[in-house]
Amino acid sequence: MPLPTALDAELAAARRGQQQGRFQQDGRWWRFVTLPVPGTPWLLTATATESYLFAAVAGAELGTRVAVLTAAAGLLVVGAVARTRRGRRELRRANAQLSGFITMLSHDVRQPLGSVVSYGAILLEEWADLEEEVKHRYVQRITAGGHRADRIVEEILTLSRLDAGAITAHPVPVNIGHAVRQAVDDQGLDPGYRIAVTADDEATALADPAFLRLILGNLIGNAVKYGSPPIDITVTATADNLTIQVSDHGEGVPPPFVGQLFDRFARAETGVATTKPGTGLGLYLAHQLATASGLRLDYRPGRPRGAIFTLTLPPGPVPAAP
Repeated sequence: MPLPTALDAELAAARRGQQQGRFQQDGRWWRFVTLPVPGTPWLLTATATESYLFAAVAGAELGTRVAVLTAAAGLLVVGAVARTRRGRRELRRANAQLSGFITMLSHDVRQPLGSVVSYGAILLEEWADLEEEVKHRYVQRITAGGHRADRIVEEILTLSRLDAGAITAHPVPVNIGHAVRQAVDDQGLDPGYRIAVTADDEATALADPAFLRLILGNLIGNAVKYGSPPIDITVTATADNLTIQVSDHGEGVPPPFVGQLFDRFARAETGVATTKPGTGLGLYLAHQLATASGLRLDYRPGRPRGAIFTLTLPPGPVPAAP
């Protein structure tokens, strides 16, 4: 390789003030860089053929790309593994929730059906010996048990329609006082159970009757199941809206659980909820139905204790003056 000739060309270019450039010699292109050495009359020159230089740069670039692709592939693998592990955890959690739901559902359905069968058997066997008041009370409990079982089935069907997006509210004027009292009767409570309803007999609001019955049934049932008597249900009407407030005197909702109160399958891990069977669907369904109806369902803790749920509805038409 005739480097002396190349160096002569570089030095000649340097003398002309050109510190870098390219030249052709023996069919090859050369690139040079010439820099003065400070404090001396010398010049420092570096020369390389462009083909070698290109190969070096291309090799470095290829190595960088391979490294980047390898790192990206590694990140993708790590991400896929993480997603797979997370998916497995979610699947295990979903299976556990489903198993718990089936267990609790079996209990919740069996309980009212058990009361129907038990009281029906007593009536059949001892009809002639029972007093009329006792017969009437047993028939009431059979009816209430049937209503509870029917409500559970209706809730499951409603939940499936909600999941499929195939449910629509049809609001009409509803007598709220009557709806609340009917929801209380559907609970089948003992006559001595302390539950008070305060409602104007003329109070009306716009609501889907079927949705409202399920919402009220869940709110009252929740107060009976997890709260303590007395339970107070108050209907308040204003010019802007109508509210139904259901309050009890139990221990209330554990503060860490409030944010999950209306979540699906949600059940508190502390407090009275751990001693009661349940599916974790009641308040979720009530909240979903309220939202689908354009209503609002809120919770706040009672003072000094208890739970307060408030359902807000749009007012119904004002009765015409006589």
